[in-house]
Amino acid sequence: MAEMSEEPKFTLRLIIDEEKNKVVLAEACRDFVDVLFSLMTLPMGTIVGLLKKHQKSEIGCFSNLYKSVEDMSIDSFMTGACKQMLLNPRSVKEAERKRLKLKLNLNPTDYDHLKYFKCPYFSSCNMCSDFSGSIMNLLECVFSSNTPMTDALLKKQSPQDMESMHKLLTPCLETKTDASEPEFTIDAIVRKHDMRILYVECGEDFVDLLFSFLAVPLEYVCHTNLGCIGNLGRSFKDLTVDKGKEGLASKCVLPHYYKWQKQLSGITTEEAPVYYRYRNSNPRQPDYSLTTDYDRTLLYRKDRIVRVTVIDPKSLKSENGSGFVKRGTRFTVSDDLIITPRSCLSTSICYLKKYEIKAAGDVDVQVIRIREAEVRNLLRASLRTSTSALNTALWNLIAKKPKMET
Repeated sequence: MAEMSEEPKFTLRLIIDEEKNKVVLAEACRDFVDVLFSLMTLPMGTIVGLLKKHQKSEIGCFSNLYKSVEDMSIDSFMTGACKQMLLNPRSVKEAERKRLKLKLNLNPTDYDHLKYFKCPYFSSCNMCSDFSGSIMNLLECVFSSNTPMTDALLKKQSPQDMESMHKLLTPCLETKTDASEPEFTIDAIVRKHDMRILYVECGEDFVDLLFSFLAVPLEYVCHTNLGCIGNLGRSFKDLTVDKGKEGLASKCVLPHYYKWQKQLSGITTEEAPVYYRYRNSNPRQPDYSLTTDYDRTLLYRKDRIVRVTVIDPKSLKSENGSGFVKRGTRFTVSDDLIITPRSCLSTSICYLKKYEIKAAGDVDVQVIRIREAEVRNLLRASLRTSTSALNTALWNLIAKKPKMET
């Protein structure tokens, strides 16, 4: 392999059960472990975009949420920035990831310098592959395989279907409620003969909630124990240097511009940074720059440092935006979380035709209220199934058809 200083090199020593063709143990260098743990800090929207681009694979209903944002007209969002914030979500851990040898994001230029890696024990392990492809394979397998190292590095095969690996979610039966806890009211269109949710009609708050799933990092959903995500998350916590910060791991922290009105209790946002404006060029043709240092030395005697207001990109008018999609808009959300604006009656008719509903009496409209426990079920279901997130997470909220008296 040609020696090039700019190429990232990682050392892996694999102990392989040759009879079963299975990785028993991998001894890895620090740089590789750093990259592996950095996966936990990636927003779910970034993971979906990476796997779609490099693996042509999908992650449960998260892929449908991502595609819904892609397909939705920019006119349905509060601003053009809202759409980009969801398709290319930002993270509070970006500064740390930039220091890694392998940088994972949706910018294709970050992959231009990646070539190949070779295990130092190549003669016994027979390991040589495109590393960027291997890490993408590993990222894909960690969601759905119990042996991601084997599947990604040895077998070179796609993981099993997530739905075949996991049983139906047990609904959260907690009865305690908090008055400050956000509540979402939706209209569920239910097929009477089997009481399944065909789709729901809802306002902008519920759609903001679903789209916000794309901004949360993988570490926030690692408690779902899907594939080896839970193992990776526990390893990250066990190896943390500052044990006093372990409790913060369950808290999801997002950049300040992801704040919205019905934020869940487990999600917080950073405080918006304070910026100051100063002149950095000829006073006759002023050019201004920003700084966070109020005591910065100014270039011109008559210049003064001025605090600027950070506008929420979701509003372009104030410091606090309301949400991602237009206020006062109604939407339809299918069982597999495909979201479309409900612009006219034809939207509902299309769904009824899709499920071969021939008469209005064959369906029932039920108003259901979703609180944080159900939201967590929905987040889990979005990972575990690609076809039935609503029914998997919310089936216990549907009033069953009463028995006919004889």
